Amino acid sequence: MSINLSSIVLFGPSTPTGHSLLCLLAKLYPDTFIHTFSRHPDSITFSSSNICHQYGDLKNPPTINLALVKPPFLIFCIGPIWDFSPFFDTLVRASGSTLQGLLGIIATSSTSAVTKRFSFCSSDQDLVANLLSSESCLDLSCSKLDLPLRIIRPSLIYGSSGGYADKNISVLVRLMRFSPFIILPKSTGMRQPIHCSQLALSLIHFVSNLSCHPRTVTIDVGGDTELTYSDMLRASFAAFIDRNKQSRILYVPNRLFYVCALLVAPFSPKFSAALLRLVCNLSGFKRVSDLLGQPPRDFPLIGLN
Repeated sequence: MSINLSSIVLFGPSTPTGHSLLCLLAKLYPDTFIHTFSRHPDSITFSSSNICHQYGDLKNPPTINLALVKPPFLIFCIGPIWDFSPFFDTLVRASGSTLQGLLGIIATSSTSAVTKRFSFCSSDQDLVANLLSSESCLDLSCSKLDLPLRIIRPSLIYGSSGGYADKNISVLVRLMRFSPFIILPKSTGMRQPIHCSQLALSLIHFVSNLSCHPRTVTIDVGGDTELTYSDMLRASFAAFIDRNKQSRILYVPNRLFYVCALLVAPFSPKFSAALLRLVCNLSGFKRVSDLLGQPPRDFPLIGLN
């Protein structure tokens, strides 16, 4: 990483990926001052002499003061891109000195922009539209300032860092721990889960890449292992609950599962769509090991921060 930075701005440090990224930034840039903005700054467990945790709400731009950020600097956003995009647009429209010395932006979106595109659920369709419009708006804002932008769309994120747990596999693990059994269709679709620490490394990877491609680059990134949803649950059960016990999964014929999922639709279209996605292939993204030029890692990665 040959880029010279006086400051780094990080939005979203109170998430597994954000906290993991913060730890990496502090290690790789010990002489660079890191400004973090979060609605819960007191909950961030990692601290250092070159880190300043501050309150900031992307939905309320006046709560975020970048005047003290010393240039040249870089912005990472792990928070919702639909909140960051209008916030950054507000800064650009202000045309003040706040953004002088900004070298580029690295932000996360979601592969949901691809995987939920054909969902019958209106909330899923709204999410796709929101993600795509936010990415487009951020691209336009950066083009006005001739800033390089990297948008990383991760697949299913799992893992914990600094006491922050993901809202995907960790939720399933809790369900499997206390539920007597879980019902799944006999044939489930493929998944490509990515650990939060791997996603953080992916974000760091694009720092040295900013000057190579001056405009916007969007990339879909997944983990190194592609496996079925049921295999993902079994591996999670063995790794996080009890390796010596069989996971309590009951399989039903796919046709019966389809019928049950569709019967739920009139009452909860969102839940019905989520059930039907269990049989969809949500994989095929660029492997993080290929992106980083590292040996592939098996799922699940455990004990990493």
